[in-house]
Amino acid sequence: MDHDVIVVGGGLAGLSAALELSKRGVSFLLVESREELGGLTAVYRMGGYAIERYYHHVFKGDETFFSVIDELGIRDMLAWRKSSVGHYSGGKIHRLDTPWDILRFPDLSLKEKFLLAKVVRAAGRAGDPRALDNVRAEDWIVEHCGTGVYEGFFKPLLSGKFGEALSDISAAWFVARIQLRSNRSIKGEMLCYMDGSFSQLIDALEERVSRAGTVVKGRAVERIIAGASGVSGVVAGGELINCRRVISTVSNRSLKPLIVFPGEYQSKLDSIRLQATICMLVGVEQRATDCYWTNLNAPHLPFRLMLEHTNFYASPQYDCKLIYLCTYVQDTSDPFWHKTDEEIAGLFIAGLEEIAGRKMNVKWWKIARTDESGPIYSLGYYDRIPDVRSPYPGLYVTGIEFSYPERSIDMSLRMGRDIASACMGRDIASACMEDMGSDR
Repeated sequence: MDHDVIVVGGGLAGLSAALELSKRGVSFLLVESREELGGLTAVYRMGGYAIERYYHHVFKGDETFFSVIDELGIRDMLAWRKSSVGHYSGGKIHRLDTPWDILRFPDLSLKEKFLLAKVVRAAGRAGDPRALDNVRAEDWIVEHCGTGVYEGFFKPLLSGKFGEALSDISAAWFVARIQLRSNRSIKGEMLCYMDGSFSQLIDALEERVSRAGTVVKGRAVERIIAGASGVSGVVAGGELINCRRVISTVSNRSLKPLIVFPGEYQSKLDSIRLQATICMLVGVEQRATDCYWTNLNAPHLPFRLMLEHTNFYASPQYDCKLIYLCTYVQDTSDPFWHKTDEEIAGLFIAGLEEIAGRKMNVKWWKIARTDESGPIYSLGYYDRIPDVRSPYPGLYVTGIEFSYPERSIDMSLRMGRDIASACMGRDIASACMEDMGSDR
């Protein structure tokens, strides 16, 4: 069967693109190589409940997310909760939710605490983060709060996130990340989750787009047939499927075996480095801390971030406390990336017990890995993002490399919406680029 548009990839961007096509009455086929949709938002099915493989939440300013939620009629599934943030250093966790918590924080002097507040205010007032794309994050932070605050507070956290790539990270990413956290009062920050997990969003999207088009799971696209004269189809599962246009929402690494672009276009895609992530979800009998999100200033620990999901959202269906332990890998040649799941679990559980200060009764654990969890936002990143209109007429490209200046659920939905609009002739391909302004 022929289709007007074939969407490659069934993550959030692909599903959002299909949703936009469905509203326009377009004949489309969405093809996902895995047996489940959702991409990095996919879940573990635990019998009585679902829980994300990688941690997720959304912010008050995530307008595209809330628009899609309303369109799908599932706003009643939203669950707003107050976040709780901790900072682990010197063997202790210090709460950093309110101004009073910050005043009590022992790692900074009183003057440095005011400088910390100054850099947060400066980021909030910085305007469009793209103006800082060629400014090093380190230089921008030091300029606004001095070397002491940078070395004592920000650098350990940023090093945990980006490792040796830290010196090349753009201030655009740092400023956008702070700007996003806008739903904060003197009592703390409100974040949004979904009753039943974000699988509710994925399932609702699948149900809606399946009514208007065709969704195929567990079938890989092996080739995109396109050239200077345009697109004629794709090969999937050994079968030629004709179409007039193709929207690719997969990463450059996944796209290159399907088609290689000429000259500068491919060079731009190849210049964007992606980060790898190892994320362990562990079920335990008792909570380890009283925080949801704990930043770690402890380089000896094997993970770089700890999130106690059940300190943020507790479902009656959960049979235990749920904790995420995450580390980031800049290069998959790193020996840590090649450790077995059992080796990583042993190291992570030992680190968790150090933070908790006691033996943890572990009921189960699961480890998810991806070598394309997000971009490494190096200097000049924005200028390296190619146009969504590829050199081949009718072939439109987006993917995780286009997530700028930060990746998030909202950004993925926005990218899918915008590329579908561009594909259908509404001349907003450039607007897709301009729209990448302030997301997690």
